[in-house]
Amino acid sequence: MKTNIVETGVVLETNGELALVQINQGKSCKGCAMGKLGMCRPGGAGMRLTVKNPLGAKVGETVMIGIDKKTHSKGYFIVFIFPLIILVVSTLAGYLLGQKLHALGLEVFTGFTGLAVAIYFSLKRIHKMDKEVTMYIKRIVKDVPEFSWETNYSSEGSDYLSGFAKRDV
Repeated sequence: MKTNIVETGVVLETNGELALVQINQGKSCKGCAMGKLGMCRPGGAGMRLTVKNPLGAKVGETVMIGIDKKTHSKGYFIVFIFPLIILVVSTLAGYLLGQKLHALGLEVFTGFTGLAVAIYFSLKRIHKMDKEVTMYIKRIVKDVPEFSWETNYSSEGSDYLSGFAKRDV
């Protein structure tokens, strides 16, 4: 299972198939609005997450955790694409209805109303996904590299940046 979001942390405790992992503010936090504002854990204390432990990591081990790409893509669709589709469809419906009823500007009202309903639905669904989806331990690492394509950038970013990497010829 490929992951899109990867972060490293230290296992604090294990409980069956779950583990409590302390994640220090890393590269992912720098791209997150809550991390930039220090809202997750003030003072740079990082976050404590309960994650699935399919690899059987032990207390004190450094691990890489992630969320599967399917869940990440689903979240992007719900937050960005779905509201955009609803905006276009509701605006078009308002335009066609306005033409039939001779109501000027109805598409603006229906477009914004559709967008507001879509945003409300999207936020509720993302909140539900946040409670349902659990990150998992992807790998147990011995030494965490300072820089790695896989740990510091998304797949799109690493594809772009890998073009600038030195290659053995």
